[in-house]
Amino acid sequence: MLIVILVIIAVISIVGLLVVSVPSLGDKKNRMVFLNEMAELLDGQLKPWEEREGAFRIFFKFQDRDFILEDILEHGLKIDVNRAYVRLAVEGSFLMTFAEMEKARIIRQEKPESVPALHAMLRKIEVVATLPGELAGLEIHTNDHFIVNQLLKEKKFLKILSQLKNKDTRGIVSMPVRFYEGFLSLDIYAKGPRQPNLLTFYTRPHEINKYFAIMIELANIAQVISKKYE
Repeated sequence: MLIVILVIIAVISIVGLLVVSVPSLGDKKNRMVFLNEMAELLDGQLKPWEEREGAFRIFFKFQDRDFILEDILEHGLKIDVNRAYVRLAVEGSFLMTFAEMEKARIIRQEKPESVPALHAMLRKIEVVATLPGELAGLEIHTNDHFIVNQLLKEKKFLKILSQLKNKDTRGIVSMPVRFYEGFLSLDIYAKGPRQPNLLTFYTRPHEINKYFAIMIELANIAQVISKKYE
């Protein structure tokens, strides 16, 4: 019993040291260290994002495909929140985004004049009404209902989505990927337990390659299906 207790104490101590050692993502100095290290790791180019104040982009290649890692610092009332996205350029204007079902229902009940831009966008897209059980709790918004249904019939595509699906401690479901404006985009969450998140990028940066490979696989499947039904 004593040995078990000592092991538990040791594990807790290691975890505590790890958390303490991870730099504050809102700290400008630490953030720039992180971005420069990521650029070096990805063999990419770090550049300021001229259209967005205080934002940066890393342009890099993975498996001969062009990627962009976007790092944005959003200023809140009390704290600044660091957000990041990975984007992979794809052909066409296919749109496929995910929303937590309850949140999407609330948005639709809002008066159009309260959020005109949002409602203007929602009028141009369809909601996929019936989703497989692996994606329960989510809604899909798309500009091509038929293609989405064909994609969801692809076992590999659906399996990847089900593996990426997140549920936080409050039971809220989310999906980090979406096809939008000529890109396949992957959200990097500000904090856990949702994956991928910035803490993962700090402590296990070499694991991120698997997400780039997943994005390429999703994009390739979508391209094949889109061309098949042109």
